[in-house]
Amino acid sequence: MSYERKTVDIYISRELAQILKAIEGESLVAKLLLRPRHPREVLVDDYVNYISLSKQDKSKLSYLSKDRIDALDETEYWSSSKRYMAKPGSFISKLFKDIPAKEVEKFSTLLRSQSKKPPFTFNIVKGSDIKTYYYYQSYASSDRGTLGASCMKHDHCQRYLDLYIENQDNVTMLVMLNDKDRLIGRALLWDFDGYKIMDRIYTQNDEELSFYFKQWATENGYFYKSEQNWFNTLFFEQVGTGKKEMKIEFTLPNIKQHYYPYMDTFKFIDLDKGKLYNYIPEDVDFSSFRTLTASDGGKHPGDYLVFDQIDRVMRYRNDAAWIQYGGYWTGRQNAVYSNYNDCYILNQDSVYNEYLDDHIFNEENDSRNNPKIKELIEQRKKERDAMMKKMGVKSKASDYFADWRPMDFDSPFDYRPQAVARPRRNRAVEVVEEVPAPTLENATEVTDATPERPVDEPVVNAIQGRNTRDLIRQYQEAMERAGGFSRWLRPEGRWDDLIVRNEAEPQVPTPEATETQEDLPF
Repeated sequence: MSYERKTVDIYISRELAQILKAIEGESLVAKLLLRPRHPREVLVDDYVNYISLSKQDKSKLSYLSKDRIDALDETEYWSSSKRYMAKPGSFISKLFKDIPAKEVEKFSTLLRSQSKKPPFTFNIVKGSDIKTYYYYQSYASSDRGTLGASCMKHDHCQRYLDLYIENQDNVTMLVMLNDKDRLIGRALLWDFDGYKIMDRIYTQNDEELSFYFKQWATENGYFYKSEQNWFNTLFFEQVGTGKKEMKIEFTLPNIKQHYYPYMDTFKFIDLDKGKLYNYIPEDVDFSSFRTLTASDGGKHPGDYLVFDQIDRVMRYRNDAAWIQYGGYWTGRQNAVYSNYNDCYILNQDSVYNEYLDDHIFNEENDSRNNPKIKELIEQRKKERDAMMKKMGVKSKASDYFADWRPMDFDSPFDYRPQAVARPRRNRAVEVVEEVPAPTLENATEVTDATPERPVDEPVVNAIQGRNTRDLIRQYQEAMERAGGFSRWLRPEGRWDDLIVRNEAEPQVPTPEATETQEDLPF
């Protein structure tokens, strides 16, 4: 039996290797491409090889497929005109299996920015020069990227920046200038107590330029923010390292100013202690504690923001939920409000109860529920069962019918298995004659439709099984066999009242008006 290698050698050009080495700390795909040998199971079946930058477009990759490798002489692999060319994002699927979409996008962005590296220079400025490069008239473009959106770029904001000017031993600024000495990016640099922190990066093209700031920070011993925004204040990293949570406080000698700038990271100030923080201390005295997030040079109260204990970021109070039983704040996307318990409940601790039409604590946390909730649920169950019994529907099936539609639903026809249904709105006849309610087995016949006598919509009153998804599927199939009225049923199993009303009022349905399978929402 012939031996079959379990690994494959992937070849890349020297030019591409240099670019990949510059971005491997940020990109999983770059790391993989720099490995000369790969297990077969991580590669697609018809993997490509001999990969380089395209000569025609440096932002794209060039490669050979297996059939063209076989057709070419080895001396032609890198120079042949038969080489394929593709964008970085589409190239990855031609080589590797199961690369996350986020990594594909990151690799594509980094490769394009590195291969088409714009001409620029980095300079460190301090003192009054910080004001110069904050001012929008120094920008190459005053309306592009996060740089163009900065609230501190205006003329009237110059006086707010004195905190930086008067503490130049602790704060400087890295500026990125294009070949015409116009600003295309900036980031504050903080040096104190052994910490070297690069603040939020502002550029006129974040996708293409932010990476160069991160690269500079790593090479010069600075940590940059893991997320370039105002609400992440705790997490920092360097190229090639994981993010670290760092709670930082430091003293500034000239901290008391008449005006203050809007600050993204060290946004908390204790005026009595003369300190800046990137977090809210537990023992904080709010009488002297302020939040530097005003764009008019002022100060917000110390509790203007709250800390999300789950996502570990800052939140505006209106975007946060107080978890009373946990004793902390989190984003509202992590919780639901319970009307009957009068509090927020974490998503993982809650369950929706159809009888109450409300979220309550789940079984594991049932002891936290309002004591009257169980009693109320039982009362609602009895009321609904009594209603279903009065209508002639078996109590066992009542749960399913209640899931599909409320009993007082205003439909143009009625699905109760009774001899006489409610009058149809805007129909030629006022009473529907008695028709047998079809089951899944017999719901196959539909009476002929005429303008004076529309189609009799069937009733399915005997659907078995406790799986709601199966129930909806079975109901849909029955409706299709009985005339195709399932378009009125939403995917989640409730009636689409808007479609029902729109179709019921203007015209009388005819068999020719029935939608095709392609038109159905299922």
